[in-house]
Amino acid sequence: MNPYLIPEEDRELNIKELFRYIRRHAGLLLIGGIVCACLLAGYKVTKGRTSDSTDIIEEEAEEQKKAYQAESELYNATLRGIHDAMGKQSEYLNNSVLMKIDPYNVPTASSTTIITTRAKDKTITTLVADALRVHLITGNYLQELADELNIGEVQYLRELIDVSTEPISDKMLSINEDSLNTDTTVTGASEGSDQDDNIINRYKLAIIAVGRDLEEANSILKRVQEEMAKYEKELQKTYKFTSETWDLRSYLDVNNRIVDRQTKFYSSVNTYSNTKKNTDTSIKNLEKPSIQGETVKPGGKNLVKYGGAGFLVGVVLLLLFYIVKFILNDKLISYADLCGRFRLRNIGLYDGSDNSAAMIDANIRNYKGGAVDIYLLGSAGTDLQNNVRDTLLKISSDYTVTSGGDILHDAEARSNFASADMIVLVEKRKISRYSAIEQELQIISNTGKNIAGIIVC
Repeated sequence: MNPYLIPEEDRELNIKELFRYIRRHAGLLLIGGIVCACLLAGYKVTKGRTSDSTDIIEEEAEEQKKAYQAESELYNATLRGIHDAMGKQSEYLNNSVLMKIDPYNVPTASSTTIITTRAKDKTITTLVADALRVHLITGNYLQELADELNIGEVQYLRELIDVSTEPISDKMLSINEDSLNTDTTVTGASEGSDQDDNIINRYKLAIIAVGRDLEEANSILKRVQEEMAKYEKELQKTYKFTSETWDLRSYLDVNNRIVDRQTKFYSSVNTYSNTKKNTDTSIKNLEKPSIQGETVKPGGKNLVKYGGAGFLVGVVLLLLFYIVKFILNDKLISYADLCGRFRLRNIGLYDGSDNSAAMIDANIRNYKGGAVDIYLLGSAGTDLQNNVRDTLLKISSDYTVTSGGDILHDAEARSNFASADMIVLVEKRKISRYSAIEQELQIISNTGKNIAGIIVC
């Protein structure tokens, strides 16, 4: 799993960037509208001069008939899609336990588990915590538990279980010590020597289970914990770690995640209902074409009408083209747009000035923690990396900076960055591609290296 990548379903379109992108092409939109207006008006003038009245009437009758059939089929296709969607919504509403729970009075059971390793096993803590989290929300045991609780499909049970992980410091750990339950469970300790002062890497794994009542919530939590203990034994065949579980609780609580989920669902239901109502009204108001025996001649009003229609068609078509182009664009536009795709901190915008270099240096100091060897990686070229590196080396004193190169295409660069304490990505607008950045993040994530953030040039 790539912790820096935002899932497709959670990504949001940056409206401000889209507006700026379209505004940069406003001139082309205007030109496209004028061209289409001239073409459509000219076509109507030419057609009026070369066709007699009978041909015009027959042609317009056929066009209106086709337009009526196309519009009627479009409405019917829309209705079929709405009926299918509303059927799925109804099925989900009838079967989902989560949608029937009062979000302001949720029966909840929770626990906290601390995964601990020694200092030399820095990456193991993260690997174990992530492996446990993924297994608990995807394991085969969920189907058995869903059958036992008569919940139905696994997807409805999975909605009731929330498993999260995060690194935890000694200070954070001490804050909660007074509130911990006395009953704790420790697993994974092979020898007494493993419990010495070197054990400093900790990850918190929090499990929150909800149900239709407290008994069901406790049953789900208990089964998840049993599965976690079983899987820990499998992981301990490969990794050396300890786990300590505490703070077992059951209570009634307000759950904002369920509030948001139910609000979005019912909003979607209302949207489909309103769309269906409007479509039904449109179908009733759709009239079959009726052609009168009149001669259509291209006059001044007709030219204005067709010219205006052509202008609007041209603008709309070009506007749709640029919107689709923006959505499918793979080149880095700005850090704001980058935030919609990746979870990366903004170290700074490097424009070659001393002020931007000082800001980048300050952010690296804030984000690097205890790291000393900073590696610059990216797909925008080694010249850009070297420029940033040389600038930082002039003002940095408590860390070193190395230009790592392109780990996507350079085997030596991929091999060398393994010794880095912290990674900083250097990417260039309109040159670097989002797909390449995603591959870089995946490679870095697979090695367990930490990324301080990204410098956009």
